[in-house]
Amino acid sequence: MSFTYEVRIKGRLSRALLAEFARLGLVADSRQVETQLHGSVVDQAALYGLVRRIEALGLDLIELRRYPPDPPPSDAADPADASDEDAGPDRRRDAS
Repeated sequence: MSFTYEVRIKGRLSRALLAEFARLGLVADSRQVETQLHGSVVDQAALYGLVRRIEALGLDLIELRRYPPDPPPSDAADPADASDEDAGPDRRRDAS
């Protein structure tokens, strides 16, 4: 399972440096002097490789954040599976 990560790096990256992160999408925040990269990372080894690449390029890592995975789509609830507590007073089954 891959997770989506956001990486904040101090400064604005040049096009040459952005090419180093071609597999990630780039979102630049012009209000701050930083670059935000985000995208899927397939496993821990790939994540550590990304951090090593940032370090090898002499970039200052500000923040690394993992977003929670999207919840799996749920099927529509079956009304027949509703418990007595979920039913309104007129729909409760008689316990006697």
